[in-house]
Amino acid sequence: VSPICSSVVTVGPDFAIKLGINGPAGIAVNSCNKITVSPMDSFGNIAPLELSTQINLSSFGSGFFYADDQCSGVSVSNRNLPAFSESIDLFFKDSLIEDLSVNFAGVGSSPTNYPIRVVAAEASNFVLNVPTAVAAGFCSSGFLIKTVDQYGNESAVNQDKIFNFSLASGKIYLDRDCTNQLNDSFSLLKGQSIKQIYFKGAISGNYAFSVSGLQNTDLKQINVVPSVAKKLDLAFGNTVKSTDKITPLLVKVLD
Repeated sequence: VSPICSSVVTVGPDFAIKLGINGPAGIAVNSCNKITVSPMDSFGNIAPLELSTQINLSSFGSGFFYADDQCSGVSVSNRNLPAFSESIDLFFKDSLIEDLSVNFAGVGSSPTNYPIRVVAAEASNFVLNVPTAVAAGFCSSGFLIKTVDQYGNESAVNQDKIFNFSLASGKIYLDRDCTNQLNDSFSLLKGQSIKQIYFKGAISGNYAFSVSGLQNTDLKQINVVPSVAKKLDLAFGNTVKSTDKITPLLVKVLD
C-alpha cells in the first residue's frame, strides 16, 4: 500500500481592485456613525495593499466625514489606509434629513458609491398647532398635535404610546362634530407622528392646553371668543313713581 501524502494549501486574496464598504444604510440626523472601508479583490475577499494608500472621500449631500467617533473635530476629505491594513474606520454625520450618496476613491479604476438615508432622531417634543380663536359653543376646526425630535423634525413614535393632556376649560374631541370626547389622554400608534383633535368651550376666555409624555411638554393658549349674538337681556332700574323722570334701562347682548 502506497503511503498517503497530504499538505496544507493556503489560498490568499487576489489583487485589490475596489473598496468594500460596511456601514448603516439609515442614520439619525446629527448622529455620528461608523463606516468601515476595506480593500477587496474581484471575489469580495479583503486584500490588504502592500503600499500606504490615500482614500478620498466625498459626499453628495449635506453630511461630512470625520476621523473621530464623536464627529467633533474638523471634517476630513481623505484618510490614509496603511500598508497591509485590512480596513480603516471613518465617521459620518449629517444635519439634514435627506437621501444621499457618499463616494470612496483610491483603489480601483472607479470610486465606490454608498447610499445613505438620513432620518429624524427619536421623538422627544410636541408641537401644538391650535386655532387663533374658537367661538363659544361651537366645535373648532381641527388642530394638530405633532411629535418631533430635538431638532424640530417630525418624528414618529417607535411604539404604541398614550399621551396625557391638560385643559383649563372646555373639552377635547376626536371628531369634527365634537361628539366623541377624549377625557385626558390620546394615543399614537407605532409609526404615527400626528394626531388631529377638536375643541369646544362654552365660556369665553384664554385657556391653557398642554400635552405631556415625551421629554418636553408643549403649552398653548386656546382663545374662546363670544359667538354671534342671539338675544337681548333687558334689566330695568329701580321703579319710580314720578312720571317725569327717566328710568334706566340696561341692555346686554348675549350669544
